[in-house]
Amino acid sequence: MIKIYTNLKSDGGGVMMQTTYGILAAIAAVVAVCTTVIPAEATNACVTTDSTLLSTVEAKITRHSTETGRTDLHEMFTKSYNTMKGNDTYTTSDIKARADKQGSNWQGAGPNTLWQSIYAELDRLETCRANLQTDTTPPVITITGSGTITINKGDSYTDAGATCVDDTDGAISPVSSGTVDTTTAGTYTITYSCTDAASNAAVQVLRVVTVQDAQPTPQDTPIILPPE
Repeated sequence: MIKIYTNLKSDGGGVMMQTTYGILAAIAAVVAVCTTVIPAEATNACVTTDSTLLSTVEAKITRHSTETGRTDLHEMFTKSYNTMKGNDTYTTSDIKARADKQGSNWQGAGPNTLWQSIYAELDRLETCRANLQTDTTPPVITITGSGTITINKGDSYTDAGATCVDDTDGAISPVSSGTVDTTTAGTYTITYSCTDAASNAAVQVLRVVTVQDAQPTPQDTPIILPPE
């Protein structure tokens, strides 16, 4: 299903057109048009999370792929979209440097509200990438509670977790791996990992949980008094 909202916008160069904002259900149709997509880098954290902006740019790519004489817009929307997804490094300066975009409206904040949003997002992503290149300090994991715990078989166990703090990104949720089977005696290890936005990995921290056979409850020893 497609939800459509329509506004009258200028699409650059003083041309008035009807801009359709839609949330597309068939992403595959859009991907087929984006022939310049670069394989995604899993470690790139500089991406756009604004789904409305992404879907609007996707719709523009689809429209201008078939519109005669607007290959310039198709290229710019495609490069902008790829950059928002973390697969390119397109910038506002790249747009303004184009020979066909030397007009005052393109040199300013943008020729319409959509391009203003794209400019702002491309600027934010460019700053994000620059920050990632200078961040080489890994975050630090601190275990909550003791690093070694001993419980009896059959007892309940809830892991206390850990915290992870990065000097650039602040608090990050660490990832834990490993389980504790409280029905079986043995030694279990919980491992905590954490990686910041610049792909700096923290030193892993371990918690060792020992499940031992239930210990017998001490019995009170009767005190026998000598006869009087």
